Amino acid sequence: MKTHNSLFIGLLISSLLHVVIAIATSVAPSFKPGAVGVRQLSVTLAPNMEKPAPQEPQQVPPIPKPSIRKNQQQSPTAPIKVADRPVPRVRPEKTKITPKTEATDHVEDSLPPRMEEIRGAWNRVKRTPGSSMATPQTRPEMTSASVSPPSGSSSIANEPDKTSGAQSAVITREQHYLAVLRERVEREKFYPPVSKRRGEEGQVVVGFVIRKDGELTDFTIIQSSGIRRLDNAALRTLRGISPFEPIPEILRRQEWTLSVPIVYSLSQNKTIKK
Repeated sequence: MKTHNSLFIGLLISSLLHVVIAIATSVAPSFKPGAVGVRQLSVTLAPNMEKPAPQEPQQVPPIPKPSIRKNQQQSPTAPIKVADRPVPRVRPEKTKITPKTEATDHVEDSLPPRMEEIRGAWNRVKRTPGSSMATPQTRPEMTSASVSPPSGSSSIANEPDKTSGAQSAVITREQHYLAVLRERVEREKFYPPVSKRRGEEGQVVVGFVIRKDGELTDFTIIQSSGIRRLDNAALRTLRGISPFEPIPEILRRQEWTLSVPIVYSLSQNKTIKK
């Protein structure tokens, strides 16, 4: 028993020693062998060079401060003066006034002779021997001649009569042309037989345009009769009379917009004139 205890104690002590040594080696810093107490010095050798003599500092002249700010501060609100442009002097043009000699001569000629001139002429007549007594010749006075009207004035006075005559001729020709057109419409008016049997009556106002050559175009129903059959019959009537007579030259129309009322009545079959 004693031997076993001593072995156990010995093993325990040895294990503890191993643990302590392991801890010490892990904690203690590692030192290189032969490095204890030795210091390494690095020495660099350089040639001996003379130091340059210290240069004396050069005196730099002071930089003058700009005087712009002072000027600006002294006159902050100085107005800008603009030199006045020289205004060119306009020389007045001298206009030469030429006297009208013709007018003055004419006036002098028209004036009666002065008394001095008459006396001088009278003395000259007396001095010349053998000359008969003569009176001073005076220029004939200008008499105001009656201005006769020009020969064309009579035609100008008669021009309104000719104009009224031409207008009356145009109006007469126009009325005759429209009367012939109404007669043609009434003569060739189409009355549908169905409307006659049913007693349908009414008035249709149809608008159209007649060209210079007499062709009728642009038919429109301006006023309906209320019966579609009669409206279509009125349009058929106007299409049937185209082409009509050409527009007379005296009317001076290239085209003429007209409207005509067409009456459908069983008792009287005629066009109602407005």
